Amino acid sequence: MLQFYCSMYFEEKMKIIKVFKNLDCTKMLLKLDDGYVIENCFKYPFWMCITSQVGCPIGCHFCHSGKNGFKRDLTTKEMMDQIIIAIEYSIGNFTYDYMFSTISFTGMGEPLLNVTSVVEVIRELQAKTNVEISLTTTGILNNIQKLFFTKKKIAIDISMHSLDPNKRKLLIPTETKYPIESTIQYMLKNINRFQKISFDYLLLQGINDSLEDLLLLISSFKKTNIHIELKRYNRLNENDTLKASTEEVFSFFYKNLKKHGITASIEENVGIEFNAGCGQLVWSYYETLNKE
Repeated sequence: MLQFYCSMYFEEKMKIIKVFKNLDCTKMLLKLDDGYVIENCFKYPFWMCITSQVGCPIGCHFCHSGKNGFKRDLTTKEMMDQIIIAIEYSIGNFTYDYMFSTISFTGMGEPLLNVTSVVEVIRELQAKTNVEISLTTTGILNNIQKLFFTKKKIAIDISMHSLDPNKRKLLIPTETKYPIESTIQYMLKNINRFQKISFDYLLLQGINDSLEDLLLLISSFKKTNIHIELKRYNRLNENDTLKASTEEVFSFFYKNLKKHGITASIEENVGIEFNAGCGQLVWSYYETLNKE
């Protein structure tokens, strides 16, 4: 059942505007001291996705995090406060002894464009807990190496979504500066630097789900130890021009990747009924304000 709460305060931290909750996850809208709004998502005590920037400068076509533009980076404290508030909300008080099992930098923003503060958060968490850390990036190559020096290896996910440069450029504009082929080669050379490397592939109907797209995946990854995560698109509303591929296509891609010795999985979406896709809740919040 969907539950809703609003206007809760935690001393010396950001304000909770709204909370949406079901059996799969909890999603929060949070207002910062300067009035900007961010979001995060979690399922205590298992996992939490935190936000690293207000908005996002990348401008991925499928992501709502940057639809209202990029405002600023979050501070180390603001990222830690998201974790503290989520644990306080879940069990009443914060303690490092009851940390999430996994913290993921997979909320709003490109974490490697705020890499100094993100690494500070990672070091803080690894110094005081045994939490597993993961991070998702579009592939900011000059900053990936800054993740090599954490106390414990982290997992990293690369937002790939297409191996065709022209298609990927339409989905992720930074393909021009950071080509996916260069990112793949860099990650293969540094595979032992990370606990796990995954490449995310958002299957979009009529865009990157053809047989040709599948063959590109197979030829690029069949002799590697790289994981492919097939992801479903969270459609915001009926006017959304993007649409997830069919279940038959997901199955076809998955079976053929496995057939060629490529480890793969299909991600299950959570929180669809309250716009839990990255940036969707904040975007909907501002859309509602603009209509009032």
